[in-house]
Amino acid sequence: MKSEQYNTRWTSPPYRYPDESLATRMPSLRSAASARGSLVGPDWREYVFEADLEAKAMKFYFAQSDFVSLIEQPEFVGYVNANGMEKRHTFDLLVTMKSTERFFVQVKPELFVSESFIAEMSLIASQNGHRADWVEIFTDRNPHPNEIYNAELVMSVRRDPPSTLDGRILELLADTFGAVRISWIVGTFADGAAFRAVVRLIDAGFLELVAPGRITPQSLVKNSPEWSDER
Repeated sequence: MKSEQYNTRWTSPPYRYPDESLATRMPSLRSAASARGSLVGPDWREYVFEADLEAKAMKFYFAQSDFVSLIEQPEFVGYVNANGMEKRHTFDLLVTMKSTERFFVQVKPELFVSESFIAEMSLIASQNGHRADWVEIFTDRNPHPNEIYNAELVMSVRRDPPSTLDGRILELLADTFGAVRISWIVGTFADGAAFRAVVRLIDAGFLELVAPGRITPQSLVKNSPEWSDER
């Protein structure tokens, strides 16, 4: 096997300014209680957010293997509430996956997610099936913080320039049938960049974690069954 490069998502220079956000409304620049800003997505588009939790939600969905697109602050939806009143609601995100399924995402700290709030989200979803297949509530506890951490790490390594370390690691593990610690791989190459290369290989589906949790140097990884079968 050649020492190939597996960082296929990397965007090479020259630098260009990201495309404009598709949000239907921009967050206020004045806020004493939240972090407001923007980030650049995998499609090199600017995405604006009104709180740090929204930024984490964006990175979480960006990192999913079946992710296609995301619109923050999409066009509002109309619905009739439990009291028979016509209302409007703007979700935080509208996400589309490779399966063509689309779903709205409401970002909210777990502390403020009440039964009445969940009921209202369900009511909106039931009346807007033509706009989205379901509604998800994204909190600081669901998805698990470890999943959010790993998603942010994945989005970080996707920005790395191509490296032959990826292929060299696969060569090292080609005849390995058990699990090894990431720290062992890093130590074998005596190169701290090997950790980020391992994360890229997990993202690309060549390696997988033995147990769920944060990806750290102490994590155990093994060859994924799909890649092993193709060798």
